Amino acid sequence: MKLYVAGSGFDGGAGWAWVIVGPDHKIRQEGTGSLLGATSYRAELLAIVNGLQSWPTGRIAVCTANDNLRSTATSWRHTWRERGWRKRKGTIEHLDLIQALDRELEPSAQNCSMLSLRIVQRRSISSGG
Repeated sequence: MKLYVAGSGFDGGAGWAWVIVGPDHKIRQEGTGSLLGATSYRAELLAIVNGLQSWPTGRIAVCTANDNLRSTATSWRHTWRERGWRKRKGTIEHLDLIQALDRELEPSAQNCSMLSLRIVQRRSISSGG
């Protein structure tokens, strides 16, 4: 199974989406939403948290085009947690969602031990096909 997540900013807010696709390339679950006054990164965090919470159990690969999201999920959150959810300088933006992601990825969480995180390339889509 693969969980694809995306977020994008627009004037005054951001939108997010996630979709779980099976090995047969059929959509199993999906979700979308929008946030006023939010960044695309917050939207992408919301997408991954919602997607992981929607997947009950089993192996799932998370696919994202956002390298910061990958780094947050695989590296930075561990350091921030060890420091009491503090950065060396400044505050952690979107801490509520990063802590929710951390809970979903903990070893005790059903999803964590079977999770891999991959970067996928962004594709440009033109109206001409």
